[in-house]
Amino acid sequence: MAVQGKSTGLTVGLIIAVVIALIATVAAFLFYRNYTQNETRYQTIQTEKDNVQRVNETLRAERDAIKTSLGITASDTGLQDEGAGTVLGEAKAKIAALNTGQGETNIVSVAENLSALLEQERIKTGSQALDIAELRRQINALESKYSQEAQQYNAARMNALADKNDVQTSADERVQAEQARRQEIEDQLAATKAELEETKEQMANQTDALNEQITEYRLTNTRLIRKLAEIETRSFTSPDGKIVNLQRSTDTVYLNIGSAQNLRPGVTFSVYDKDLVGPTGGDASALKGSIEVLSVDEQISEARITEVTTLEPLSVGDLIFSPAWSPGRKSTFAFVGMIDLDGDGNTAGERDRLRRILNDAGAEISVYVDDEGNWVDGDGDPDTNQPLDVNTEMLVLGTIPDPSEVSDPARKAAYTRMRLAREEIRSQAERNGIAVKTLKTFLDTMGVSTTRRRFVPGDDPDFNLRGDRNRQIDPDPGSGTSGLFSPNRGRLGSEIDPQPSTRFNPQR
Repeated sequence: MAVQGKSTGLTVGLIIAVVIALIATVAAFLFYRNYTQNETRYQTIQTEKDNVQRVNETLRAERDAIKTSLGITASDTGLQDEGAGTVLGEAKAKIAALNTGQGETNIVSVAENLSALLEQERIKTGSQALDIAELRRQINALESKYSQEAQQYNAARMNALADKNDVQTSADERVQAEQARRQEIEDQLAATKAELEETKEQMANQTDALNEQITEYRLTNTRLIRKLAEIETRSFTSPDGKIVNLQRSTDTVYLNIGSAQNLRPGVTFSVYDKDLVGPTGGDASALKGSIEVLSVDEQISEARITEVTTLEPLSVGDLIFSPAWSPGRKSTFAFVGMIDLDGDGNTAGERDRLRRILNDAGAEISVYVDDEGNWVDGDGDPDTNQPLDVNTEMLVLGTIPDPSEVSDPARKAAYTRMRLAREEIRSQAERNGIAVKTLKTFLDTMGVSTTRRRFVPGDDPDFNLRGDRNRQIDPDPGSGTSGLFSPNRGRLGSEIDPQPSTRFNPQR
């Protein structure tokens, strides 16, 4: 057992020695190979270094040669700063001094351009010398020709003088014949002029008659247009929305439009009976009342009933319309005449109130004639006879007192100017196809009450002219709705509310 253990240890030791020898051999081989590669790389780098040094020496020699040829004594090349005292700085200074205006950037270009210019001047000088010689030859030839022609002229002159008497006799005869012919032509011309004057007079009479007919036709056309505007009762062709729910106890209605359609509190609408509005729109006979928006959600809004103008109460499905409000765009209007919204005869501040109503509806005024008869643009700046914008939706006519019934000279003059401006702006509207409506019709279609609105402190604590922008809308009033609520409420056969809304007043 001892011998066997010794043999095994010897074997293990031998294997370890062999492994160590192999590792040493491999390590030596790798070291030698790395050494050989590093030696080769060193030789390559040394060779490249020698080449770079030779190139640098060559470049220095070439630079010194160029400096000598250019007469530059600076030692600094000027690669970092091309200022004075550097090779590049002095070279550019010489180029600038010799620049021929051709945008040269180096001495060679300057020299080539100067040489070319010199050659051009030499060619030009030679050409001019040849031209001078040719001109001298031509002058000599002309002098010789002139001498010959002068001799010929003198001979011809003598012959002409000899023939003068014969020609004079013949000329006198021809002059007499021409005078007789001229007199005949003048007589014919006088007759033609007389006939032309007669024709012109006839044409002028016909023109006057035609102009009178044209004027009559224009007046007839204007009357027909105005007549059509007066008898046209249609308020709208497409409604802006409809009532989807209502609460009669609080005079509240809910609409199917909201902030998604750019609706804002304060906008007023007129309300039309859904059963009286046909496919082509609604007219004044279908008007039931007016509402004012109080608060707005994305797809629904809450409004209060401001006026009921018929025996038929507002109901679900009734259509709403306002000419001043339109989703997605801004409507513009023109106004002329006195603005009296509540019919109390006082126009002070009414124009500003009208502007606020239009602004609430997202509309604006393009031009108007103020109470002094002056044209004013939409920003309130005077603008004499500003043309009516073709994009204007409607021209609204307010009342203008008769100047003959006013004693105050200043007001008489103002009303006269207003009437003249009304005729001009109305003519522009008719030419541009702009609708013309009275102020009352306009306010009715907007849903603006033309009766005086009065607030008595303590009687109505919830009275709100502008609406509550922070008020939350309850789209389903629920128990707050009168038990008599019905879409057909107020129609024949339906139950009548024994306590109608306080807003209900068919005589308003």
